[in-house]
Amino acid sequence: MGDSRATLTEIEQFWSSAAQAPLDRDRLRPVARDEHLQDLVERAIESRLPKDATLFDFGSGDGLSM
Repeated sequence: MGDSRATLTEIEQFWSSAAQAPLDRDRLRPVARDEHLQDLVERAIESRLPKDATLFDFGSGDGLSM
């Protein structure tokens, strides 16, 4: 049997291409988060931050959070 695993280059190309895809009807790309899960995460974080806090989110995705 042959190896069906993708190479690192193929994986990078897939995600780079997906990140450039047009926004869908929910204004999300294929690399975007689950909008409902993201909302829950943001609410959980915001409820624990002081009102004047600054939060830096270093992660992956397209950087949009609506």
